[in-house]
Amino acid sequence: MATRYAGEPFPVEVLLTPLRLGGRWLLVASSRDISERRKAERELLELNQSLERRVEERTAALATSEARFRALVEHAPEAIVVFDGDTGRFLFGNGHACALYGVPMERLAELTPTDVSPELQPNGRRSSELAREIMDEALAGGTPVFEWIHRQPDGRLIPTEVRLLRLPAEGQNLIRASIIDNTERKRAEQALRESEEKFRALFEGSSHGVVLHDEKEILEVNPAAVRIMGCESPQDLLGKHPTDTSAPFQPNGESSAVLGREHIQKCLANGSARFEWMSRTLGGKDVPLEVALTRIQWSGRQVIQAFITDITERKHAERALREANQELRREIEQRTRAEESLKERVRMSTLNAEVAVALNAGTELRAMLQQCAELVVRHLDAAFAGIWTLDEAIQTLELQASAGCYTQLDGPHSRVSVGQYKIGFIAQQRKPHLTNSVQSDPRVSDKEWAAREGMVAFAGYPLLLEDRVLGVLALFARRPLADDVLQALGSVADSIALGIEHKRAQTALAESEARFSAAFQASPIFIAIARMSDGRFVLVNDAFVKWADYTRNEFWGETQLS
Repeated sequence: MATRYAGEPFPVEVLLTPLRLGGRWLLVASSRDISERRKAERELLELNQSLERRVEERTAALATSEARFRALVEHAPEAIVVFDGDTGRFLFGNGHACALYGVPMERLAELTPTDVSPELQPNGRRSSELAREIMDEALAGGTPVFEWIHRQPDGRLIPTEVRLLRLPAEGQNLIRASIIDNTERKRAEQALRESEEKFRALFEGSSHGVVLHDEKEILEVNPAAVRIMGCESPQDLLGKHPTDTSAPFQPNGESSAVLGREHIQKCLANGSARFEWMSRTLGGKDVPLEVALTRIQWSGRQVIQAFITDITERKHAERALREANQELRREIEQRTRAEESLKERVRMSTLNAEVAVALNAGTELRAMLQQCAELVVRHLDAAFAGIWTLDEAIQTLELQASAGCYTQLDGPHSRVSVGQYKIGFIAQQRKPHLTNSVQSDPRVSDKEWAAREGMVAFAGYPLLLEDRVLGVLALFARRPLADDVLQALGSVADSIALGIEHKRAQTALAESEARFSAAFQASPIFIAIARMSDGRFVLVNDAFVKWADYTRNEFWGETQLS
């Protein structure tokens, strides 16, 4: 029993469903006012008692009772059928039952529960055997409530909740079944599970270490973070303060505890922070990290998401670079060639590092790609660089970013069909292309523009991910390009392809969560979510607020309705 805001008690039916969200268990409570159903049951009981007292008017009273019962059944909000408990054959039902079973009213009396069910239920039991067991339970005086899969004539499966009740009838074993279609609820539960699975797949499958923590402790880590931190399991890290995984002092001599708090406060204040950090494994090994902190909302509260990258190899490369410089000073004859080689390596390393930073900056897709295009122009001395993404549905490449001397996104090459021009040719062949004869190349459509701008070379690389074409990265230059430019573009293209896929996955996840939120608030079913730890409400939908006659703010922190 529940109590309305005005103090009036009324019966409710409550369904509690455990839900794991963000690493914590919650309870989803669905409540339904069953006052009308209880009223119908009381009227039916009173009618049966009246019939027993009025034996002399038995025939007329029985006809009246049947008419009243049929009226209750036909006007009930849910599907209701009455069937013979011995044979299982339906005797009659309402319009909702016919719609649920997908059969006309005149055919209903020809069927049994087994006829409107698949051969097997989700638990692997045969529908015929399981239905017989549940009917026997009802005939024995029980009131079983259970989930059941029904099947329409076209094969469509309908998830339902069924309640059985034996009806008092002299000489007959009659059972009334009240059936609620759970299709929408199951769909919402499936969408929620899929959203959680997508997030978990991204989290667990990321090659970057990902750590979720607040100001006090580590809350969640992915396998990459466990590996980078030199641990055997997440339990080695969970519950610890983020700075507990470090040496007492950082390489610059500052206290890890003090410096760590400063970085955390900076992230909470500004939304993000990026720095290098020296971590220490359980075995005492120091591991240099590049850390990017981002303030996010998680499970209803503000936490910090840390992307950590083991930069041991980069540090080794930096150390090797210093050693190489010392060697170069001793080997004057090889100085020029070695310095040029080193500059090229540094330039490529810097380009890749800055592209990685751009891809992980959390900006929108177009802004992210624009920054990558600008980096290509700057680091590869290109006159113009562009990034196109592929619309697979129409096989068209769309210009998303343009940097250098040509920055328009709506020009004649803003949409290029696969196979058209050099850009479309690269997407079609899925192979990189480099030429130092742009002005005489037959696939350059605007040779006048190339001559006017002094363009000499072109290089392009397909954006591939697991043999899927996501787009094309291309550049024009006013000087001949060496073959190693394609290698540089290939490295950048691979990173950009991963960044595009990651961004699309993030967008899909956000859209999934938005659809869930919209469905949650729009649902006519009363839904409230409470923490399992203390039972306090953390989320309620509009229907629940309206039903309980509370304001939304009055729910927060409450554990029950009074």
